[in-house]
Parts: sequence; C-alpha cells; structure tokens
Amino acid sequence: MSYKAYKGSTLVKKIYHGSTAIKKVYKGSTLVWQADFYEPGTVLYESSIGGATAALSLEDGIYEVYCIGGGAGSSGRYLGSTIRGTGGGSGAGFIGQVKLSKSTYPVSVAAGGSANGGHGGNSAIGNAIIAYGASGMTRGEAPDISVDIISTTLNSPGNSGSSGTGSKGSRAGASLYNGYGAGAGLANGGAAGTAGYVKITYVGL
Repeated sequence: MSYKAYKGSTLVKKIYHGSTAIKKVYKGSTLVWQADFYEPGTVLYESSIGGATAALSLEDGIYEVYCIGGGAGSSGRYLGSTIRGTGGGSGAGFIGQVKLSKSTYPVSVAAGGSANGGHGGNSAIGNAIIAYGASGMTRGEAPDISVDIISTTLNSPGNSGSSGTGSKGSRAGASLYNGYGAGAGLANGGAAGTAGYVKITYVGL
C-alpha cells in the first residue's frame, strides 16, 4: 500500500520539484509518501473460480479490468447410435482500462451453466461492469459498463451455440478470452459450461 500526506485536512496527491512530478518521498530509507494509492501494476483481485465473491475496497484511479461471463451448459442424448443436442453459448466479455471512484465493490465470478442447457452466471465488479452469461445456445448479451472507459481491448457479447446431430452437427460457443466462459460441447447427458474470469489491476491516477 502507498502512504498518504495531508496539508491541514487536504490530501496531497501531487508533489513537484520544480516542474518534475515526484513519485515517492523518503525519510532516510523509509518511504513516507507515494503518489499512487497502490504500486502501478499491482493485481488487486484475480479469480476464475465460478461462484467466487469478494468485497473489494478501491481508491480513486484507473484500473485494467478483465470481466468474462459464464458459459452455458450443453444438452445431448443418443438417438440410435448418434447423439443429438445443443452446444452452449459463451459468456460476454470486457477487457480494458476504466476509471473507478473510491468505493467498496462487490466482485463476483460467474459459474458455468450446468449440464442440459444450464445458464451461465454473470461476472461483475459492482454495478460498474457486468459481463453477462450465456443462456442455453444463446450467447451472453453485450457487457453493461457504467463507468468511464479509458481504453478497450475487448467489449463484446459472447458466441452462440447451435443444435445438431453428432460432433459436427452442433457447436459450442467459443470463449472470448483464454478459454474462460466457453460454452459446453455436445455430450450424452450434456456437459457443464466453463466459469468466467475477473481480474483487476491498478494502473495509476
């Protein structure tokens, strides 16, 4: 964690030596003040465990966030010697830098949908960022972002699944990022979708 300094009751956010911004102030070898609330690049939260939750207290600043919704489960059963069923859709996803205000954010990581077409859950960082899970074959809806976006790497609904017969007749919705939130492929009795993913990294003020 960084260290704070006040002039009276006013929080000092920037210190200059002439026109040069100072990042850190030491008393001897002891750090007594730091411009950023956290060291830039610090990962404050990361999980791909479906159903994981946390209450994350964040300071004002710019954060890089990954938020991927859960994939839906598939369905399937044998008709004679061939399986017929549906592949699950994949969860929506957002990756980018956003500006967050000081607050406590409830964080949740989406669970994958259960076998036989179960819906994938939503991944969320409070109400600031919500990445929706897939519903059966239907892809997760486009993410809901209610904070200022600084830059975007990914902001997309998921991929749809399809129905069919045999391994080539149906399709699972592909993950938008690194295998997280993928829809399940066709299987006898169905298969579960893949859990989502949330990562939050501090960038700076």
